[in-house]
Amino acid sequence: MNKEYSIKSLLDEHIIIVPEMQRDYVWSKTSDNVYRLLEIINRANGNKVNIGFIYACQHDGLFCLIDGQQRMTTLVLLAFYLSLRENRKNWMAFQQLIAPDKTLRFTYRVRKTAEDFMEYLFLSEKCLSFNDIRVLSAQKWDNDTTVENMIEALNIIDRYVQMCIFSGNMDTLNFDNVIQNVMFYYTDIEQTVQGRDIYITMNSCGQPLAKHERLKPYIITGEDSISKSIIWNTWEDWLYRLAKNLKRDKSTVDIAMSNFLRIVYELKTAKPITDYWETVAESVLSFKEVKLYFESLIKLYEFYPDIVMEIFNLSKTKDKKLFFRGPKALLQVTYLNPSDLSKELQRMNHLVQMCLRGQTMKDEDLLLFLRRYKDSHLDLYAFVDTSAEDSIVTSCLHQHEIRKIQFIKHGTEKTEELFLKAESLDLYSTKDYYCLLNALWNEKFSDDSLEWSEQNDVEFNRRIDTFEFLFRNKWMELSRKHENGVIDNAFLARYLLSLEKYDYYIQDREYRFMGRNDSWSEMLANKTSCQRISCMIGKLYPVAFDRMYAVMEKQINTTWQTYPGSHDSRYYILKYPDSLRAKSNGWNKLWIEYIWDNRTTWKSYNIAIYSAPKNWNEDNGTWMFESLLAHASKHSTNEWSPILANRICLKNGRDRHGWRINYEKNLTRERITEYLQKLVDRYQLILSISPAKEEDNFVFVDIVDNYDLIDGGALLLEYLNALPSD
Repeated sequence: MNKEYSIKSLLDEHIIIVPEMQRDYVWSKTSDNVYRLLEIINRANGNKVNIGFIYACQHDGLFCLIDGQQRMTTLVLLAFYLSLRENRKNWMAFQQLIAPDKTLRFTYRVRKTAEDFMEYLFLSEKCLSFNDIRVLSAQKWDNDTTVENMIEALNIIDRYVQMCIFSGNMDTLNFDNVIQNVMFYYTDIEQTVQGRDIYITMNSCGQPLAKHERLKPYIITGEDSISKSIIWNTWEDWLYRLAKNLKRDKSTVDIAMSNFLRIVYELKTAKPITDYWETVAESVLSFKEVKLYFESLIKLYEFYPDIVMEIFNLSKTKDKKLFFRGPKALLQVTYLNPSDLSKELQRMNHLVQMCLRGQTMKDEDLLLFLRRYKDSHLDLYAFVDTSAEDSIVTSCLHQHEIRKIQFIKHGTEKTEELFLKAESLDLYSTKDYYCLLNALWNEKFSDDSLEWSEQNDVEFNRRIDTFEFLFRNKWMELSRKHENGVIDNAFLARYLLSLEKYDYYIQDREYRFMGRNDSWSEMLANKTSCQRISCMIGKLYPVAFDRMYAVMEKQINTTWQTYPGSHDSRYYILKYPDSLRAKSNGWNKLWIEYIWDNRTTWKSYNIAIYSAPKNWNEDNGTWMFESLLAHASKHSTNEWSPILANRICLKNGRDRHGWRINYEKNLTRERITEYLQKLVDRYQLILSISPAKEEDNFVFVDIVDNYDLIDGGALLLEYLNALPSD
């Protein structure tokens, strides 16, 4: 039956304790709860005010709070504070209320440090002024979280009272009013109902319990529940210290404890959580196992504090969902406590990070992997090596990661160090970083052999250094001319083009990316690209760095000088060092017009280059062949486009090896054709005028394939420059 009580009447009849299943005193984590209760009491103007229901169950002659702990604690602290500030009579009245026989009638019996603090506060007479309250420190009580929150609540009460005094609104907030007129309905639960179940039921009717609060009564049940609860409190205290030291909100302690239990549940069941996982966890999690994992969490913090701190984050937000893969994997390693814990943690952390970087690791696969790893009783790399064909391993790890681990297991003492060195080449972070290994040494990482020798170490190390040397430079702004001896991005693209017909470029609609700064990462994620880059590394790694530019330049020159067949656009890119030069700062993005819808053709001479990441416009874009011709001719009035003083302009021949001659209205096609005929007659083995179509508004001059298109264009400009415009 419900009966209305005040603090005075309740403590006159009963001794109330906070039992082991209850949480810490937490209302001061934010001042809102304490402040709202003070406001409710103060606004009652001395009249009775009811603050809700309080439930307890009887155990060994004591009444254990099931619901109402936070309100009861705050009211007792408020009564204590007010008894100090009013007069000695009220202080004596509080002593009679809280401990008439020198034994506290309301206390945190399960938390020894909290009980010691309350005895010091209420019984020792060492805290008899506001200044005594203001200098209280939880350090004397082992930094107990409940003690710290009680001290903070007293400070909130102090600030509120000072505010009321300043505003002249203090008449009704006094000791007698608080202990006699603040009422609540108090209910004793029958002994036949277990406190654990009632605790959960009652709390679920009020403020929802955090996951760990719901599970706590089930985990600490049975023998030694009080000692288990004391240990549990030390866990929460440890999390609280972390949150405080790193200036996290205190409320994140509840999040961290719930996430920790979630991780333990997933590691034990090897299954991802569902929406109501805590219901299943009631019968799955044991205190012994949770204790071992929490001890592992504390140990893990010594090695990877940042990963432990991940559990203080909400698992679900509006924009994302956290799976805590890093904390799960490393906690499992620490729980297993291998002989070389530091190295095993380092390997597992690296494995998880690389797999997540390659977007290959799903949560359910990781949990099965960790279960199998735990059951194997092997170190991590030995487990992966012996289980390389197991579907659980192949589902969780990328095949490249498995092969890398096998190379390390079958290699030398230096092999693992070399792989770490290779993976540190984060110049180009790709979605699939494993292709970086293929770009370094495609033959080695593509075959089936797992042999790895000291000689392989030597070659791999040299390949890594060569890759880093080639890609180390800050990409030059392509508005500048190419500098002899400098391996810039355009030079590197031209060298790769000299090895093959550049079928590794990235195609984006009409665009081909040829060595643009941010395109290398995409190229490294492409199988064919990796083969081409690996071919380059294979040819250059035996070469000394100070000779590398000369070797590359020789390869480029040999390719265009011995070019088979007709001169296509690839030929001219190779021949001219400034072929990929852009008009403004940035990196070259190449557009090649499709000729007959052939994406792979190099027969197109309609090629645009502009500076990424800007979009094409006349200010930053240019046409490759027109740019080469403008820079080659002394008669061009424009640096990037071959325009003469008489307004005659040359344009590329699109799919033909020649030039379109555009002109102003004061000139005619017939006049230009007649004027050019003498030049064509003179150089008939080089030039020929194509018959005009009815709709053409230009004159087209073909340059024979064995003659340079730029030289032919320069010859035309030389002759056309003398043509009068009138």
